Order: sequence, then structure tokens, then C-alpha cells
Amino acid sequence: MAPDVVRVRSSPTWKPTRKDGIVFAILSIASFVTALDSTVLVTILPVIAKELHGSTSDSFWAGTSYLLSSAVSQPIVAGLAELFGTRALLWHSILLFTVGSMVCGLATRFPTLLAGRSIQGVGGGGSITLVQRTFARLNIPLRERPKWFSLILLIWAIGSVVGPFVGSGLTARASYHWVFWINLPICGIILVLVPFFIDATHPPISFWGSLSRVDWVGGAFFIVGTTSLLVGLSWGGLNFSWTSAWTLCPIIVGCFGILSTAVWERSFAAYPFLSDSVFHNRSIVVGYMSAFLHGLILLCALYYLPFYFAWALWSGWIVAILGSGLLLLLDVSTSSYVWITIFLVFGLGNGFLLSAVNFSVQASAGVAKAGQAASMYTSCRSLGMGVGVAIGSNVFENRMAHQLQQVGLPTLIARNAEAYVYILHSMDVADPTTQAILQAYVHGFRGVFWTLLAASAAGLMLGFAIKSYRTETLDEVLLNGLASVRPGEMLVKLVDTVDNVDAVGLEAVTDALEVNEGRAPSVEDRFKELVETPVAIGAIEGEVELSPDAVGNIPHGRFVPG
Repeated sequence: MAPDVVRVRSSPTWKPTRKDGIVFAILSIASFVTALDSTVLVTILPVIAKELHGSTSDSFWAGTSYLLSSAVSQPIVAGLAELFGTRALLWHSILLFTVGSMVCGLATRFPTLLAGRSIQGVGGGGSITLVQRTFARLNIPLRERPKWFSLILLIWAIGSVVGPFVGSGLTARASYHWVFWINLPICGIILVLVPFFIDATHPPISFWGSLSRVDWVGGAFFIVGTTSLLVGLSWGGLNFSWTSAWTLCPIIVGCFGILSTAVWERSFAAYPFLSDSVFHNRSIVVGYMSAFLHGLILLCALYYLPFYFAWALWSGWIVAILGSGLLLLLDVSTSSYVWITIFLVFGLGNGFLLSAVNFSVQASAGVAKAGQAASMYTSCRSLGMGVGVAIGSNVFENRMAHQLQQVGLPTLIARNAEAYVYILHSMDVADPTTQAILQAYVHGFRGVFWTLLAASAAGLMLGFAIKSYRTETLDEVLLNGLASVRPGEMLVKLVDTVDNVDAVGLEAVTDALEVNEGRAPSVEDRFKELVETPVAIGAIEGEVELSPDAVGNIPHGRFVPG
């Protein structure tokens, strides 16, 4: 019998269309404004503490409340996007972020500011995870994604870096309220563009049907658990001793809540928002842990380094370790060229990790689950950011207070370290008391830097556990996998040997090429039927050409490059 022939054309280099360019712009702007707000308060915390009569812990909660609500909301929003559609959730997330900005702009008391920051965090967290999810659904080959998503990451990084400068500039020329008002026109542009250019994903059931599938119990466990744990870590050693019931109870409740979330999602939830499919192998779980540590390092550093002034995954961690270790050299007398060099090394290492950790997670998950994996990655990173600020505040104040106590100075200075910066400006630098206080600040900073070094080292160790993935195109999967099939051999066994499938993922290819009694269904028809992602449909319609006689019997066939 003459062999069947499937002609496969080589995949051309992907280029964005005009609409893709507009979508990139929308996603970049959304990333910029949310990144800006995660760091915009960094340099103006002393001003906020002074104007609103708050302590060090109060002012840092202005940052932590945003990061915590952002981290907690992300996996929940990702689950809701599955039910109500990505476009609708993205639009409402930006709207919520806008409302939170207005509340912060009008705030004259700390409770109002914290409420506004929490609302902002929910909206910002939703937009962060939905930016990742929207990008993952674009018709971009996996091997091309790092290149194009790096543009969005660049904008996100710019927003994070310029945030402190924007905050200090607006505060110096107007007031700190304007760091929130500036969000309104930017968000307005996004709210107008999203309905026109982001493709709608139609939920499979009605609104009320989708609402009935929301995992309310799992969401409640997750919110209570993460919030309580972070509150306990923030209070320990500052507001209350580590052995106090006020510290231990939130930590115990937090651990119980997180454990309950895991048990509920795995065993009892009918429609879990934390799907097992995004925790299915070691590499992806380690990737999430790396994202958590990276977020901890990023925001912990961003919140404390400005206060000091009032090639791959493994290489990124190595440089991050070097940079974190070099931070320990900083003291009162450090010269400009030394700290500039140290910060360049520190930034280089963390810059590597921004893209490396992200795409190690997506490659581990496979493209079919890339959107969910990307959402979980951002959630872990944001949770690490919130924990990083809370732990940093705790370590800094405890270490500084200990040093002040050693030299006989009041520990209240550490409790109000931000506001005390202004007092230091009016003190004689040569005075022994001033020098003792400055050394206490250095002692606090070094505690933070040791924490960053430990987190970087842990990240490097985790990096060795992540599997190396080769991103294959659909053409290569079909050519390399099916060309060697012998008569009567099950295609499923061959597909299971493929590490990563660019267009559709292992599960989709397995389903599409499943054979019955040695005969395969039509590849063209089955891919269209079983794979709903635009990536897969585009690959089949635009890249794979079946010869007229290739109807079935694919196990007997051979492939010829076109």
C-alpha cells in the first residue's frame, strides 16, 4: 500500500499585525500603571508618615496593603476569567484600580489611605494576571514569546523604576495626593480601548451559571490565610513579641487557612480556582517558588534602597546573589561609584530573572495551560512582594532597635525611622549621637540585605530543579513524532515522549491523534474540533498542509517537508 504523505511547511517568523500592536500597547500601559503604583510610595513614605501622623509600620502598610490585596486577588481573578471572560474581567479590574486611586487621592487619614490602597491592589492584581493571560492567548509561537513579552516586561520594569522618582517629584512640586490622581487619565485610556481591541472570550454558560461555579469557599480560605499570615509576620517583634498571642494567632490562622485552601481545592471544590493542571510537575512548582522569592527580593530592595538615600535562570540567580551580597558593603561612608556599581549588578541579576522565571513556568506548563500558569506566576511574585515588604520592615526595625538599645538610645527612633530622617538632616553629622543613630540605620539595612542574600541563594538552589525545555513548533512535533510510527503503533505513546508542544500542548495533541484499532481520525478535522485556542487553529490552517490522500491510516504514513 502506498504510504500517505503529509506535507509540512516550515513555520515563518511570526510578526505582529496592526491589531496585535494595539493590544501590546494596551497591555504595556496596564503593566506600567500597576507597576508604577507598586513603588510610587517608596520615596515618600516619610512624607506620608509625617502628614498622616503614622509610624514606620503604618507607612509601610500603605505599600503592603496594595501588594497583599494584589497577590490575594490574582488567582481568584484568574479563576473568574475562566467563567466570565478575560476582556470583561480586565475592564472591571482597571475600573476598580481607578476607583481605588480616587479614594487614595482624597484620603486625609491612614485608614482611608489603606482602604484605597487595598481597592487599588485588587484592581491592579487583576490587571496584572489578565495582562499575562491575554498575552498567553495571542497567536504567538512559544519560542517567539520571550522576545515579544520582554517588551511588556520592559514597560513594567520602567514603571517600577520610575515610580519612586514620580512619587518624589509630584510630592515636591504639589502633594503626595497627586501620585494617585495621575493614574486617572492613564486608566481612562485603557478603559476606552479594551472593549474595542481585546477579543472577548465567551463563557460556555450563562452569567448566573458562571456565578454558581465561583469557588467562594476556596477563595475565602485563601484570602483569610494569606492575609492573617502576613499580618502576623508584620507584627512579630514590632507591635508584639514573637511569643505573644497577638503574633502567634494570626500566623497559626494563616497557615491553617493556606493548608485548608490546598485541601479544599484538591479534594472538595467542584470548580477550583487553583487548578491541579498548573501544579502538575516539579518544574512548574519550583518556578512558582522562584517567582515568590524573586518578588520578595525585588520589592524588599525597592522599598529599602531608596530609603538608604532619603543568561538564563541560573545566571540570573547567580548575579542576584552577587548583587545581594555586595549590598552588605553599603555603610554610612560608601562612595557614589561603589553603590552605583553594586546597584548595577543587583539590577542586572534581577533583570535576568524577570523573563527567565516567567517563561520557565510557561514552558513547564505547556501552551494549552500557559495562561493559567502565567496567572499563578504573577500571583506568586506579587505574594512574594507583599511578604518581602512585611519581612523587610520587621527585620529592619528589629535590627535597628537592637542596635539603638546597645548604645543606650531610645528604640522609638526605629519605630519612626522614616519620620526621623528629617530630624537627622538638622543634626550635626560629627556629633557622636548622630553617628550612633546612623550606624543603627546601617545595622537595620544590613539585616534586610542578609535576607535578600538568603532569598537569592534559595532561588539558585531551586533553579537547578527546573527541567530544561526545548520549544518545538507544531511542524517539528508532527515531523519528529509521527514520522517514526510503525504500522499499528499507538500514536499516544509517541506524543507522550514530546517534552513541549508549541501550538497546542501535550494533552491536545494526544486527544487529537488518538487512534482506534490502528486507524487515526482526520488530523485536520480533529485539531479544529478539539483545540479551541487561536494559536492551534492558526497553526493548522496556516502551517500544515495535508495531501488529498492523507485521510486516515496515519500510522502507516510518512512525512515530507514542503
